[in-house]
Amino acid sequence: MVASGGQQQHPPEGSVHFINIADVPEVHLSTRTVAHDQGWSRSLVKKPLNGSPDLLMAAVRMEPHHHHPRHSHPNMGEIYFIHQGRCRLEVGGEARWVTAGTAIYVPRGTPHCVDTGDEGVTFLVIFPEGDPQKIGKEFFDPDAQARF
Repeated sequence: MVASGGQQQHPPEGSVHFINIADVPEVHLSTRTVAHDQGWSRSLVKKPLNGSPDLLMAAVRMEPHHHHPRHSHPNMGEIYFIHQGRCRLEVGGEARWVTAGTAIYVPRGTPHCVDTGDEGVTFLVIFPEGDPQKIGKEFFDPDAQARF
């Protein structure tokens, strides 16, 4: 929403909002993170979209042999829910291949990254904060221990 004078306005806090994922444009992850991040994101719930003060949810799509770099969120935890496909998720030094239907809780401050193998993956990410500007991100170098 844009107010007169060109200033960005958020919808009223906690507005009910129905949205179809097909109606949301994909944004390359590198525009929101770091240059070597691979994949695309579609914002579904967040403060600028529907006034959500306490939740952010986005759908992420990664093609085969893509990488989402090792990072952490020092101020909050995150949930991943694998919707379609398969990926290797490294969380806190433990790596596992996960498939559709798997939910993963990543505690605050825990380094994590995602790699795809020969197939892509679609997953949801959920944060307990509606304002994307308040979600801290720290990226690590070196990155993942194993890449595909």
